[in-house]
Amino acid sequence: LASQALLPLVTLLLAPLVFVRDLRSYDWMNITSGLALTVALLCITAAAAWKRVVNPSKEPILWANYEALSLSLGTAVYAFEGIGMVLPAYIGTSPKLRPYFKDLVTKTLSVLLAILIFFATSCYLAFGSRTQTIVLLQLPSGSDLKTSVQLLYSLALALTFPLALWPAYKILEARTFGAHGKGRTAGSWHFALRLFGVFLTVLLALPGPGRLGEFVALVGALACAPLAITFPALIHWGLGRRYAGLDTRGDLYLVVVGVLLTLVCLVTAALHWDEQPEVLPRFCTVAARDLGTSKGSSGDLFLFRSPLLLH
Repeated sequence: LASQALLPLVTLLLAPLVFVRDLRSYDWMNITSGLALTVALLCITAAAAWKRVVNPSKEPILWANYEALSLSLGTAVYAFEGIGMVLPAYIGTSPKLRPYFKDLVTKTLSVLLAILIFFATSCYLAFGSRTQTIVLLQLPSGSDLKTSVQLLYSLALALTFPLALWPAYKILEARTFGAHGKGRTAGSWHFALRLFGVFLTVLLALPGPGRLGEFVALVGALACAPLAITFPALIHWGLGRRYAGLDTRGDLYLVVVGVLLTLVCLVTAALHWDEQPEVLPRFCTVAARDLGTSKGSSGDLFLFRSPLLLH
């Protein structure tokens, strides 16, 4: 099935998850998604290492792709997609553990940065210039490995979806219903608002397939950069003007960096949007040479055709 045809089914699967309003109820979802994503990343890294050993790329290593450097900035900023959960997580932390919260977040971000760099480098060294935007397409077609990784990644995305929308729902509910947002009638309106959020995100995902790089950069520019860099620094600067003792020397610098990063990523994504989109057909033909497989008896390369379960 095409990606657009799967979206209604995805909506039906995700809608019940967003009705959970207690943040503590997301614990099992977060743990399960983390385990699924870890196993999927390990499988892809192992496949890339196997490709590197069996059939290493003969291409020279390019340490930087300057043509797509500006677009990659938006993709890099997208790594802060979960930054909106920092404050809710801090509020939900026990008062005895809050003094350690800052160090924990710093160490977590450092580990995630190391994982992203290692994973991206491993895939590039294995597949070279043939590395696709969706690295799942590099796995051997029709194999159990590819199907398992796709299912694990889909599970991780589905379970983290309601947690990613939770801060936005809490803000919208407080602004919309205020102190009167209680009772059976108000609860129905809460559910309606959350269901509307699911449909809205699904509609926003429609142009994603084929332009995934540009779409991710656009989201990173409009949402992640302001939430991770601009707004926190601006709020801290405002608090520093009201309360003495706060060090605000670097706040305005961060605000300027965040605004410039947003503008650069936004303009770059808009300029690349008019380019020929990446074709993601229902079936993908992959040369065996790209996957490290052997040649047939006739010397021709085997060709694999497999349905893409995840775009």
